[in-house]
Amino acid sequence: MSREVESLTSDWIRTSADERAVADGCWFDLHAAERVRLFFRKFLRHSKGQWAGQPFDLLDW
Repeated sequence: MSREVESLTSDWIRTSADERAVADGCWFDLHAAERVRLFFRKFLRHSKGQWAGQPFDLLDW
């Protein structure tokens, strides 16, 4: 299975922990992250309190 990896820029690497993670083989897949965000929004709902029935909205980091 092959995957295309975007080149990493200073926009993505901000801390020494980020540098270590990349050196250890970690990467960020924007497409996969967006799929997770859409899954949360579409399928997960708050069940109690003032937000009961409302979708989960993940915050930008």
